[in-house]
Amino acid sequence: MAAAGIGYLATSGSPNSGGETTGVAVQRKVAEARKAEDAQRQVEQVRKAEEARKAEEVRKAEEARKRAAEKTRREAAAEAQRKIKQERGRKAMEAQRKAAAEARKRAAEKARRKATKKGDARAQYARGLMYYKGQGVSRNYAEAVKWYRKAAEQGDATAPSPTSVSCTTRAKASSRIMPRR
Repeated sequence: MAAAGIGYLATSGSPNSGGETTGVAVQRKVAEARKAEDAQRQVEQVRKAEEARKAEEVRKAEEARKRAAEKTRREAAAEAQRKIKQERGRKAMEAQRKAAAEARKRAAEKARRKATKKGDARAQYARGLMYYKGQGVSRNYAEAVKWYRKAAEQGDATAPSPTSVSCTTRAKASSRIMPRR
């Protein structure tokens, strides 16, 4: 009787079990459940790893974008600095050119004055022409006539005669007051 009871307990009475014992069937179901849980855990780990990989890619892409933006900003700043230096250099060169031209003008004016004071007819004529045309000085016909006369008195053939100069000067002066119609 005891053997019959053990045999009954040891085997499953269901027809689908194929004569497995209940303990083996339970163990098999537990093992299958564990396998399913393990498979589920592995799927979850793969999913998390994939999410982490994607997050890392996004982070790296963002860092690369920031580096590129910083590089572009630095390059733009460097270009702006280069242009500023270039502009400063251009302005400095322009100022140097102007200063040199002014120095040349002053030296030439000084030489002309010296020559006119010494009685050089060509310098006196040139000075009269400067006043006549208003080159480097304000236009002054009376002063032009004065220097033309001095040049003519020295015997400069290019200087206009004192009478023609005074007539021309009077005509110009009167045309300013009463313009021709």
